[in-house]
Amino acid sequence: MRFLVILIFLVSGISAGLFASEPDSAIFAEREFYLKKYSSVKDTMTVNTWLNLKRLSDNLQEIVLRDQIIIDQLLGQKQGDSSEIDSINQIGDELRHLRISNSQLASRSKNDFQMMWVLKTASSVLIVIVLVLIYLLITSKNRIIRYKKRQSEMESNIIEMQNQLLSHEIEVSKLKQREMDFRSELEKGLVTYQEKLSLLQKRNTFLEEEFSKIEGSAKNTDRSNFHLPHTNFDIDNIPQDSEAIAIMLQTITDERDSLLNLAGKLQKQIQEEKEKYNKLVLMIKALPDESIDDSNF
Repeated sequence: MRFLVILIFLVSGISAGLFASEPDSAIFAEREFYLKKYSSVKDTMTVNTWLNLKRLSDNLQEIVLRDQIIIDQLLGQKQGDSSEIDSINQIGDELRHLRISNSQLASRSKNDFQMMWVLKTASSVLIVIVLVLIYLLITSKNRIIRYKKRQSEMESNIIEMQNQLLSHEIEVSKLKQREMDFRSELEKGLVTYQEKLSLLQKRNTFLEEEFSKIEGSAKNTDRSNFHLPHTNFDIDNIPQDSEAIAIMLQTITDERDSLLNLAGKLQKQIQEEKEKYNKLVLMIKALPDESIDDSNF
């Protein structure tokens, strides 16, 4: 297009120099036609990029230079011709109009360049904001996934702790029942063994007294017909010699010691069960409270 415009103005200048006496109206018509075409192209180019506007401005500068050459040639050749002067004035007016259009296009291209720079900067900032939002969205999603996983784990732990607590409560109730049974049996056993021990002690005392009486009267009395006064105890149940009596007393003593030993073992077993129960209670108290876990969660 630049070459075409330059060629048109060169042809117009050459035609004006060759036909100075008779200005060719067809050339001016062609020039007017191409000028309108240029104006149409100019109006179309305003919606394009600043680079195309810069090219159009360069073309206009070249046109202005060629018009100046044409004007100088026309002024040198046609100083006395008023019609040519009018044409030159018209061309000068068009030249000024083109200069104004050139300055307007240059200013518009500068403004468009600034606008493009602002748009590029805004686009870059918008892209950065979008990337930051995407990063925050991904981070929030991963955090939500971690929270859900942690919540599921804590729910599983809470259910497991509840089951353990229920199991411990059942075990504690069993231990309490077992302790009550042991205590009842122990109390019954202690009462029974205490009664038996009391009877044995009475029997031992009675045997010792009877043995003393037997030793005192054995030398002068027939043992086969001997009967202790004020008692229902048959002398035939007493051994005949002191060794057998000693064995009998030792047996009674051993039986008493065995009962006392059994009572001690039962007491020790009860104490161990109490310690186990206390440890279990401490373990249950050491378990995390479900309500506290829920509030913390």
